[in-house]
Amino acid sequence: MTMSIFFEKHAPKTFDELVFPSAEMAERFGHYKDGNKFEHILMYGPHGCGKTTIAKMLPKVIVPGIHANDVQFISAAKDASVERIRELADGYMCGTAWNDKDRMFLILDEADTMSTEAKTVLRGALEKNSERLMVILTSNDVSKFDHGLFDRCDDFDFTHGSVTTYLPLAERVLRAENVTVPDEAVVELVKRHSSSIRQLLRALEQVVLGVRKKQMQIAA
Repeated sequence: MTMSIFFEKHAPKTFDELVFPSAEMAERFGHYKDGNKFEHILMYGPHGCGKTTIAKMLPKVIVPGIHANDVQFISAAKDASVERIRELADGYMCGTAWNDKDRMFLILDEADTMSTEAKTVLRGALEKNSERLMVILTSNDVSKFDHGLFDRCDDFDFTHGSVTTYLPLAERVLRAENVTVPDEAVVELVKRHSSSIRQLLRALEQVVLGVRKKQMQIAA
């Protein structure tokens, strides 16, 4: 089983399966899920901690069955030039929604890679249509955002994961794979990889493959 298949198999499929660095952060995101909050969001932290997964799932959670036209996903490293941001600011970001909740979403993944000029254009555009439009930014390096852009978003710091919040993911994966591992070993595994869900899943895959190999050797 390749890592991509293993990751796809065990990646969160529902809001309740999402992994957050703390219970407090999970509660904050719950306010968006329940419709009690709607504003621009900035998630920042190291690679592999689930920011993009959450960004992609939020529109579907806030507006179940959301129309594809009401969500724009942009990989900022590939397609967030100042011209592209101006185009979005003058077009999509001023548009109207196709859903009954009248909500639209623009996801800018790895937005820290945008140029200073593009960020300046975006900062001004965040004031447009904000009662209808949510801009979701993810970033691996929050130091590259100026205060004006940062201040216009509800910010979520994914820098420090905890064993308490990532342990349920490890336990869920092992149950799904029907693999039994001593509790203390699972805790140690999570401690080593609590800063990256990708790394944790990669480590769990190795554990699962190792257990299966031993089972096959015993059976032989």
